[in-house]
Amino acid sequence: MLGLILAGGRSRRFGRPKALARVGGVTFLERVYHALEEVVDGVALSASPSTPAEAVELARRLGAIIAWDDPGLPCMGPPRGVASAYLELRPEAMLIVGVDYPFITSEALNSIIAHARCLRAHSLTPYLYEGYPLVTLGYADHHALELLVRACRVKPKARLTDLYRQRGALVAGWSLYTPNPRVLANVNRPEDLEAEPRPPRAADIRRPAGEYYEAALEAMEAGERVAAMEALEAEAVELERRRLLLLARHAMEDYSSIEESYLNSTGL
Repeated sequence: MLGLILAGGRSRRFGRPKALARVGGVTFLERVYHALEEVVDGVALSASPSTPAEAVELARRLGAIIAWDDPGLPCMGPPRGVASAYLELRPEAMLIVGVDYPFITSEALNSIIAHARCLRAHSLTPYLYEGYPLVTLGYADHHALELLVRACRVKPKARLTDLYRQRGALVAGWSLYTPNPRVLANVNRPEDLEAEPRPPRAADIRRPAGEYYEAALEAMEAGERVAAMEALEAEAVELERRRLLLLARHAMEDYSSIEESYLNSTGL
């Protein structure tokens, strides 16, 4: 099991590099690293040209492997970071944590791993607020990671939600992993450090419409754009019904991207 810290972003909303920001005198990067190292076999830092050199050096001192983004992958952002680390290091499974989860604990991470394994999930991500999984915090095995690599190579825009839209994926309520939702707080802006998330307790488990997602991916790989659009439309309807709203939105954005490409190619 590899722990992967996502630290390739530009931290625009935060105003300075999040990896080097501090809580209680300890950097976000150190806090996430130490939570991970207690529950995984090794830790890697997903880095891009946007990652500050100081953060890369700090990760090295802590003992992390540096997994650089592969510029040969056509996807961008976190999907490229995860796919690049997987292709370079080939772990059986990953526990993915954004560097912007400074309150995360090893207990919560261990619960995510145990729950995913108990349920034989290919991937699992928690949610704080209904319909919106955290996505930069989750478990993914080699099957889920292989599908993400395929999505990176064929989709108009790959996203981390591609990990959680496939067969064997689960989206689960936060109360299953910690009694304190602050533990799972994603810090995007400085004011988020002082905010106290107050989501209603949630201990349900939801499955996406993986059969439609995988049918769409196979159709894209075969160049069958109409079939891909039909599968994505069916996926979005089912995800809406299951109240997986972020995943449904991304399914429809995929549909729109393929539709635009199809119309452009036919001159309509």
